[in-house]
Amino acid sequence: AGESVASFIRSTFAPAPILVLTGPGNNGGDGFVIAESLRVAGREVVLASFTHTAPKTPDAILAHNFYHGEVVEYSADLLS
Repeated sequence: AGESVASFIRSTFAPAPILVLTGPGNNGGDGFVIAESLRVAGREVVLASFTHTAPKTPDAILAHNFYHGEVVEYSADLLS
């Protein structure tokens, strides 16, 4: 699912900074996949976590380990 979303973003939107929000579950794991795929494609990505905890599910842990960028703590300031 994450790679499909990243592919859609790459094919639909012109390069611009992208904010990806993630949490500890499987949907959060998709966020890591999206962010890594876009990062590798040369897009500017900020990955922000809503939680202070590590991913909880096996798939989310695997996706977290796949990501090679920085993870920042979520702040409403990131939306600007």
